[in-house]
Amino acid sequence: MTGTDVERGTRFNCGDYNYVVIDKTGDNTYELQCETAGAAPNSVYGDMTPIDYVQGLESAELTQLLIPGEDEEDTETFRQRYFDSLDARAFGGNIQDYKEKVGALQGVGGVKVYPVWNGPGTVRVVFTTSENKVPSTELVQTVQTALDPEQNHGEGLGLAPIGHYVTVQGVTAQSVDVSMHIEFKSGWDWDNSQSDIYDVIDGYFAELSAAWEDNDTLIVRISQIESRILDLDGILDVTNTRLNNSSANVEIAQDCIPTRGTVTISKIVRSRKPGVQQTDSRARKFAQRLFRAGRNAQWN
Repeated sequence: MTGTDVERGTRFNCGDYNYVVIDKTGDNTYELQCETAGAAPNSVYGDMTPIDYVQGLESAELTQLLIPGEDEEDTETFRQRYFDSLDARAFGGNIQDYKEKVGALQGVGGVKVYPVWNGPGTVRVVFTTSENKVPSTELVQTVQTALDPEQNHGEGLGLAPIGHYVTVQGVTAQSVDVSMHIEFKSGWDWDNSQSDIYDVIDGYFAELSAAWEDNDTLIVRISQIESRILDLDGILDVTNTRLNNSSANVEIAQDCIPTRGTVTISKIVRSRKPGVQQTDSRARKFAQRLFRAGRNAQWN
């Protein structure tokens, strides 16, 4: 927001949602809270309009999601979580206890716990957001303070037991570049397929990220990318797919999730029109010679 200071409690609108200022975090930078609960506002960004009059305000823009909102848990998900809790006993700072307590915090998704990672009494907690994405610095700090405040490490003033020195970190994004040869159907090309191809790759990476908590390693597979792109309208064939300029699958580093890097279409071949046979010049010349030889032959 530029032009003036904005007081706490000032309300703004962006799209279908209203927001209220709850803190000033820097010069012309403020933290706002959406007045609508749930996950729907998480993807809203852009210019904001003041609901309350703000003298001297020149512009306001919503630029970053700090802590994702979450929808209410449906009955089936709650039932599954309850049965899962019976299989692993949470007690006094064991791994399951940390996973349950951190996972219950606002905006937290998958959680991994590394005990004794830097000596006796140390615990490292790594997590994704409730949208299976990289958490903001603010969310990481919020979880740190809830578990074991940095200024009082090991004193038991958070959720962690006395004597536990907890370090909280968010997952990091590992970029994966994709290149491929695509043959488009008639009437299709890169321009009208680009967004769908991006969505397919992003959707596959999102599935992998959602499985991060339950897997030691995530692997981005060429076969998965090719099969999903082949299912799109307008795609006839996909070949020579490479990830990070290699023909091998990509193993994502520990505590990382994949994110789409550069997508390159190395060669675009449009399909032939239906009913029209096309041959190269040498084949045509060979066929013409055979025709002339047959026409000039004498038959008994």
